[in-house]
Amino acid sequence: MEAIREHDKEVSLLRGYTPFVGYDHDQLRSRLWELVYFLFPVCDYTCTHCWSSETFLGQPLPLDWHLGFFRAVDPSRLSEIKLTGGEPTLFRKLGDLIRGMRASLGPSVPIRLFTSGRNLVSAIPNEAGVKETISNLLRLGVLNCNLEVHLSADEHHAGSLYRASVGVKTRPQSAEEVGRDISLGLPLLDCRVRNFLAACRIVEDSAGHVVGKIKVHCDIGRLDHHRGLLYPWITDEEWRLRAVASEGLVRSGAAISIPNSTPLCASDSISMFVMPGAEFYSRPVTGRAQSYRDGGSSVYLDESRRDGCGACLVGWWNVVDRIFCGGSAKLDAMSVFGRSTH
Repeated sequence: MEAIREHDKEVSLLRGYTPFVGYDHDQLRSRLWELVYFLFPVCDYTCTHCWSSETFLGQPLPLDWHLGFFRAVDPSRLSEIKLTGGEPTLFRKLGDLIRGMRASLGPSVPIRLFTSGRNLVSAIPNEAGVKETISNLLRLGVLNCNLEVHLSADEHHAGSLYRASVGVKTRPQSAEEVGRDISLGLPLLDCRVRNFLAACRIVEDSAGHVVGKIKVHCDIGRLDHHRGLLYPWITDEEWRLRAVASEGLVRSGAAISIPNSTPLCASDSISMFVMPGAEFYSRPVTGRAQSYRDGGSSVYLDESRRDGCGACLVGWWNVVDRIFCGGSAKLDAMSVFGRSTH
């Protein structure tokens, strides 16, 4: 772990989905939490670099379950909430959930929605596409929910958009196929990003806060490279406002064969991950169980019991390589940031 820590001091990475070890039990209970919430754990896109498509991240659960979870959360313990997946916009009552979260948590906790734009950003060019995207954003509740939408907007999402447009439901298996699909998908991605940014500018006049950003899978030092490659038409001012780096081009899926892909490194932050519909066990319960290395032994992420409260991850957990390096896999989330802690 010390070698990992020293390595990360030399690498400029924006934090991804891998928190850092080094907090004792009291510190875990006394800090503000970035809550990463795997709302809808599956996705029907085929992004080349995607690791979550190969990982069991829980099961889809009904609106009432999620509303009950957030009613139990103490908002004073949270710095922000990240709704992720899979693809969270596949959750059919997403707007109702966000409004319910805001009613339970109050106005101050920021909510970030991480999405490919599925069911949110229009693929129709020009004014009609902007209007449709505005309608979708308003239905989501961006005006009064302190909500920020982060749209995935890099080459691999372009390739996925192309495959979806022609009905291909599998990921490419070679670097040549990856490059071909990216080239064919870039116009589709460009149309969606233009619609999204134009819609955000209009909605923000009423919202009074930043509604949308574009998220690029790269380390933070390569953002300008991606701008030159994909978005030379975005002004300097808007690029500084909108563009955020993700966890890098992860060496997983078909991206293993891409020379510039990188492993997911630890960051200097610690997060709480909640996976509804999942729990950790000492042995497999169903055929969906996935083994995570936990020191010299293993724990198994598997389907939750009917009354389960979701799997909670704390510490330095590399979900890509399924290595648990610290913290607790069996920590009750509500014992850390639930209202009952007061």
